[in-house]
Amino acid sequence: MKKIKVVGYIIRKKQEATELLVFEHLDHPSAGIQVPAGTVERWDTNLESALFREIYEESGISKDHLKIIQKLGSYDYFSPLKIEVHERHTYLLHTSITTNTWIHQVVSNGLDNHLRFKYYWLPLNKNRIELAGELGKMLDDITPPFLPTDVAY
Repeated sequence: MKKIKVVGYIIRKKQEATELLVFEHLDHPSAGIQVPAGTVERWDTNLESALFREIYEESGISKDHLKIIQKLGSYDYFSPLKIEVHERHTYLLHTSITTNTWIHQVVSNGLDNHLRFKYYWLPLNKNRIELAGELGKMLDDITPPFLPTDVAY
């Protein structure tokens, strides 16, 4: 049975550059660079509510500071660590957050509770961003213009 997952590519404009929000595990540095993602739980009303919940749990960014630009698509990923298939639904979001870096301690009912993540921004340009566990699979599907002119929160 597949586990349903959501993945959030959160971007912001800084001067003329578009940047992608990423994080590293402070408690497990070998986990690699990641983006907010997680499991759709039975109490989630839909994929988007699961996405906003996961982003808040993992980064501290509330729904009030996020705007979904589009769903980029979905794909299956086999997790060799958990020996299971994940059906990943990937979204592109914009944020109004201007903080350049921060550390967030996860608050959840899951195994990631109390983990510490260090967040920062990487330029989203022609240089490939390497994310752990094939989380970057849909980065190439992000094409300009990244943002509508009337982004409102």
